[in-house]
Amino acid sequence: MSIDPRVVVERLPAALLVNSALGLLGWRVGAITPSGVLAGAVYGLLIYLGAGPVAYAVLALLVVAGSGFTRLGYRRKVALGAAQERRGARTWRNATANCAVAAAAAVGSAVGWGDAWLAACLGALAAALADTTESELGMLAGRRAYLLLPPRRVAPGTEGAVSLEGSLLGWLAAALALAVACAGGLLPWAALPLLATAAWLGTVTESLLAGGRALNNELLNTVTTLTGAVLAGFASGLWW
Repeated sequence: MSIDPRVVVERLPAALLVNSALGLLGWRVGAITPSGVLAGAVYGLLIYLGAGPVAYAVLALLVVAGSGFTRLGYRRKVALGAAQERRGARTWRNATANCAVAAAAAVGSAVGWGDAWLAACLGALAAALADTTESELGMLAGRRAYLLLPPRRVAPGTEGAVSLEGSLLGWLAAALALAVACAGGLLPWAALPLLATAAWLGTVTESLLAGGRALNNELLNTVTTLTGAVLAGFASGLWW
């Protein structure tokens, strides 16, 4: 079912207020650049208006936790040569890579393309959080890191490398994001394990494509969220 336009209008004041507050807070603490604030405002509004405040809460978790994970152990990440530039402050490119797929799926859900589009929106956000968690915490927690293609052991922080610890943390991050959606009534709790796995598989796709090569990080992140969205959308057919 499509959303009644009156519902969208009713959501607009809160969407503008909450979205502006999150963007300004992120800019004030140095987590988001001005271009990131503007891009995030667009994607955030689409997600709030199209999928609702609970889906936006998942987005907020992605922004807050992702920024915190990026700054955690920053000096060690610098020493590994894997630290994000600008202490991890997100630009419009980062916002697009992490949120554009979810925003598009939220619009699809709003116009009545099917419940699978809502699951795709949530799956994309969960995949983005899983990817950030694996990248930022995996290099700190992982004892051994490996490339999948071609299979070989590499130093922690290598682009596309995976570790057992990082993969587990990534799945847990996806599950946490989807737990917010379940608590808010968007998804049944029984769907959480399968949907979290679908979102997490997006990060595996990125690892397979990266293979230690110097590929554009934003493109890889987009592939991650798109894969998580598609798999979550298909998986939703098991309960809807």
